[in-house]
Amino acid sequence: MSETQVALNFDAPAEPAIVVNRSVTNPAERRRLTRQAEQVLDRLRQGPATAKDLVEIACQYNARIHDLRRAGYDVRYDAERGHYELKGGA
Repeated sequence: MSETQVALNFDAPAEPAIVVNRSVTNPAERRRLTRQAEQVLDRLRQGPATAKDLVEIACQYNARIHDLRRAGYDVRYDAERGHYELKGGA
């Protein structure tokens, strides 16, 4: 192998960025979200939000929504109305 080549190990399992245990109800024990993900969550708790609303919080709001979903929040996109919603009152 030359100096510029890197050996990759595809056998090693990748660790998830956010581990979710839905049975954990104590907020202090749950995995922390990034500040932007928290801000997106706070905005969604106020009601439906458009992409324009969310991009003011985070340019990569889709990534923050992905983080929220991986943390167990039920964030849905309504294509007919063009907005994101937080379901289940989380």
